[in-house]
Amino acid sequence: MVPENAPRYHSLSIGFHREDALRALALAPECTSRTELRDRIVKGLRQRSRATRQGVANKLIQRYLATPEGRLDLSPFVELVSAIRDRSSRTQLLFYRLTQIDEIVGALAREVLYPYFIEQEVPAGFRRDEFQVLNGQRLLDEDPFLLTPFVVEFAKRNWRGPSPASLRRALGIVADAELVCRRRVRSLRRHPHALSPAKNDLTTTTFVYALYDEFGGRTETLSADTLVGSQFARTLLTPPDIILNMVDRARHYGFVRRKRRSGELALTYGSLQAAVADLKETAV
Repeated sequence: MVPENAPRYHSLSIGFHREDALRALALAPECTSRTELRDRIVKGLRQRSRATRQGVANKLIQRYLATPEGRLDLSPFVELVSAIRDRSSRTQLLFYRLTQIDEIVGALAREVLYPYFIEQEVPAGFRRDEFQVLNGQRLLDEDPFLLTPFVVEFAKRNWRGPSPASLRRALGIVADAELVCRRRVRSLRRHPHALSPAKNDLTTTTFVYALYDEFGGRTETLSADTLVGSQFARTLLTPPDIILNMVDRARHYGFVRRKRRSGELALTYGSLQAAVADLKETAV
């Protein structure tokens, strides 16, 4: 039974749409209203129904380009993604921003995929034998995979509202963002679809943006443990060793500095906007 205080995560009910999202971000500075931007996005979409194209366009705007009040928002995120050309950075940044609106995607990454693939632990709330039954008798080994039936059961026990279809869509978004790999499990009956961990190629640009997005404006120092356990690290499925390596790279480029006495870290810039202004000019 779902606990009374279980969270209800929002979903926009569309896939990743990477190229459509990049085009929307490029068009946004040229438009003076949300309606104008929607109509220009619609012209480039391929769905047969105009109503479907309008729905996708509206959701892309909501995902990346709108304030909570519905106004167009040319945020530091839009500036950065429009300025850089590195494919990996753009994909990772689109995914990271998406999880803040499509909450179910971020919850899956942090509460299911990160514990299993990165921490090598059974996600919270399940006994090992329960997990094995739902995951094709596979627990933790050198070739881990995760089956959809376990994800559906996890959501039933821990969250309010998500349908199996929305969960499958969310898992597809994580795969399209190249944070996990799709595969067929040939050793199991009917060769079910599954997800496996992908090589983590977090870029310095993505790390710095996410670091300032989560911790920008803080005056206190940050410990390495704080960054390793941060929400962005879990959302982006980034192992501790990669986070620590990214800290060194961010220090090299001047985005963080280490306090001499305590050894803890401090952000160089006072805001995300200031950090993005430098990121746009720095090849990291």
